[in-house]
Order: sequence, then C-alpha cells, then structure tokens
Amino acid sequence: MCGRWHRGCVPDFGMHDIRRIIEALRRLNDLEAEPIVGWAGALTEREREIAIERAREGLPTSLLGHHDRLIARGKRSLAMVRNGVCGACHLNLPLGHRHPSRRGDDLDVCDNCGVFLEWEAAPAAPAARVPKAALKGRARAGV
Repeated sequence: MCGRWHRGCVPDFGMHDIRRIIEALRRLNDLEAEPIVGWAGALTEREREIAIERAREGLPTSLLGHHDRLIARGKRSLAMVRNGVCGACHLNLPLGHRHPSRRGDDLDVCDNCGVFLEWEAAPAAPAARVPKAALKGRARAGV
C-alpha cells in the first residue's frame, strides 16, 4: 500500500466523497465504541446494529476491510492529525504527509499505525507582530 487510499486503489472513490467517507468512518467508530446499555441515552443493541449497518452502507469494501482489521486489534480506524502528529500513535508524520497539496482528493493512512487520517482545519493566520521599537515609541508618545 502506498500510504494513501485514492482513486487508483478504490475504483468507486472520488474527490467529492472524501468528506462523506471521513464522516461515515467517524460515525462508525463512535457507534462501535459506544456502550450498549448502562447510561441514559444509550442505544439498544438492535438500534446500535442498525446504525452501524447504515454507516457501513456508503463505504467501499476495501476501506471497510481495513477498518475491520483495525477494530479487531482494538484500535479506532480514524484519527485526527494536529500539528503534524497522528492522534492514534502520537508520532510525527513524515513531511510528505503534511504538505497541503497532498491533502484533498486522497484519504491518507498513518505510516506508523495504519489508521485513516483526518486533517485538522488550518489554524487562523497569526496576528502581525509589531516590532519592539515601534512599541517603545508609542509608550513615550503616550499612545
């Protein structure tokens, strides 16, 4: 595997489907990790099974196979990437994964632990820094 799931690996996978696939994987992970009974608002076993089947319907079989292998090992199949670090194994991703042009029409997989990667939205641009000399001048001028 090349570290990415793309149109060449999955025939029915298109650019516009990436967000839908990530949402379905997130929902599937949440449903499979949710307790069946024991707290208010928990789904019954039958409701949970139906919800899992609905979440699995729209996903390509090759992605589901990978998801099932990770779940069988006790892992979640989707992890958030923050500051270039995988949320599942907490290791830095190679620089090639971090490049913005790489994120878009492909679903990345962590080279270290194998989970699908969801990229955190880009942070807002930091405020422009004011040189210290300009601050000193304002302080003397009473601004």
